[in-house]
Amino acid sequence: MPNGYITFNGTSSTAAGVKAVESYPALDRPRRKFTKMEIPGKTGDIVIFEDAWADYEQEYEIYAGDGTTGSAPGKFIDVMSWLHSADGYARLEDTYDTTTYRLAYFVGPTDVENVLNRYGRAKIKFVCQGKRFLKSGETAVTVSTSGTVVTNPTAFPSNPIIKVTGSGSGTLTVGGTTVTLNTIDTGMIIDCERMIVTDSAGTANLNSYMQLGDFPKITAGTSQVKFTGGVTKLTITPNWYVI
Repeated sequence: MPNGYITFNGTSSTAAGVKAVESYPALDRPRRKFTKMEIPGKTGDIVIFEDAWADYEQEYEIYAGDGTTGSAPGKFIDVMSWLHSADGYARLEDTYDTTTYRLAYFVGPTDVENVLNRYGRAKIKFVCQGKRFLKSGETAVTVSTSGTVVTNPTAFPSNPIIKVTGSGSGTLTVGGTTVTLNTIDTGMIIDCERMIVTDSAGTANLNSYMQLGDFPKITAGTSQVKFTGGVTKLTITPNWYVI
């Protein structure tokens, strides 16, 4: 039996009362989102792939109970409280892939096999976003010199979080995307994954302070990061991901 556990919404399955994960989980992967159009008289379809991935289910087989009579129902009350602790997507990790994490939610239902009222077995399913974020992509990179090159180690374009330090106005260029920052004040945070711009405290919405066509991405390979005007420094959390 693999000696593994799950961490969901900041709490490990062990702390929630799960005795063990009974088997290695399937290596499920997402479906890419796309649009398909049929053209009369034309062989084949027109397929437009998106830089987006559909949600999918990740299943784990678990058991809980301490072997004493009547322990299974009580233990699964704790387990279900843990699984329903998040209202929406929350961070999901497991010890079978220690390099990545996912965003997932749990809705149930869950059928629990009652073993002599001492143990309970169940298959639990998380609904996961298609991206597996690399934990290495949580490490922020400081860019103090315009023209610095950043290398994306994956095959997929990432949506970074960019903390801008400076005052007044300026521009920011990542690869081929340039945005104009009208009012920096003491700084701002550009969250390209959530498409939100806030002040340096992360509270006030500043989307109207930035002119752009698209939020910047860090494409596969190397990208040059440049800035002008009142921008003095950038702190980039790259959010590398794989599938």
